[in-house]
Amino acid sequence: MTQNPALSRQQQWDFADVDQSLNPQSIVHYLERSRDVNDIQVLKKLSYVLMEAQAGKCLLDIGCGIGDDVRALVYSSVAG
Repeated sequence: MTQNPALSRQQQWDFADVDQSLNPQSIVHYLERSRDVNDIQVLKKLSYVLMEAQAGKCLLDIGCGIGDDVRALVYSSVAG
């Protein structure tokens, strides 16, 4: 199992205000590494079920992350 990559103090600050981050690429890199963590994958799949995602239902992505969840919902059997 992949370990959850730890956030540095600067990354924690950057997450609080991504638009003002000195290194936004570090946030993207963290999110890319985090998506491979088994516990995160399990929680994401559970969240898809809990939001009752299905074909024809409207869902709103408010810009949390790098689009992985939107792509997963579009191509998952949960979405139809």
